[in-house]
Amino acid sequence: MEDIKTGRSVIAKAAVSISGGWSRWGNIAQEAHHAGAFLHPYIAVVYDMAVDKNDDLFMIMEDLPNRTLKEWLEFDHPLEEIGAVLDKVSSALEYVHTKMGLIFADMKPANIGFDELWNPKLIDFGISKHMDETGEAEAGDEFTPMYTSPEQRRGSVIDIRSDVYSLAATIFAIFVDRTSDENRDRFEKDLDNVVPFRRDYDKTLSTERKLAISRVLHKALSKDPKDRHHTVKEFNDEFQNALGS
Repeated sequence: MEDIKTGRSVIAKAAVSISGGWSRWGNIAQEAHHAGAFLHPYIAVVYDMAVDKNDDLFMIMEDLPNRTLKEWLEFDHPLEEIGAVLDKVSSALEYVHTKMGLIFADMKPANIGFDELWNPKLIDFGISKHMDETGEAEAGDEFTPMYTSPEQRRGSVIDIRSDVYSLAATIFAIFVDRTSDENRDRFEKDLDNVVPFRRDYDKTLSTERKLAISRVLHKALSKDPKDRHHTVKEFNDEFQNALGS
């Protein structure tokens, strides 16, 4: 939409979404507070809240004209570009954990948008959770099964390592032909399994790089949170090293 006060293009996110014929209220005020409370170069800027003539509530945020990682991952990209995107997203997610005190709880390709300069921006804090003094939170009943950690799907206690899992699942989706649970489940079942890289990545990556990337993703996608990387920074550092193998 166009912000008539400033003339800039913006995204107006409605408090009520329609899916399958059903209306669903989101906690748009909480989301706007979480997303707008702190400024970070790789978190989408929330400008304002607004109502239309029907008194429907909207969150007004920066425009992301290059759509999301969901569309971006449909194409092959140089390893340097993949590494740069992960580095920026990891920076945002680490900020969410350490400065905002939140577990994002909904990391997935559709929640990473791209601005006009192709900078990735974290969006949609709708189901994020405040961590207690131990760094934990109770999982809610909303999640995206394809990218959500096992403990979050069970509705139990979650912490930063749940976001690590979801970030690794997002990275896994970049490299494979199909972004289904079934595809990743097969990979997760055996630590000796190598990521089923789609054709172009399979042809261009060395065997050493394939194995290194697979080892890092196996760790981050462990069913037991204790076996995962403890922070997003730790995961990102190991993944960047694997890309450079």
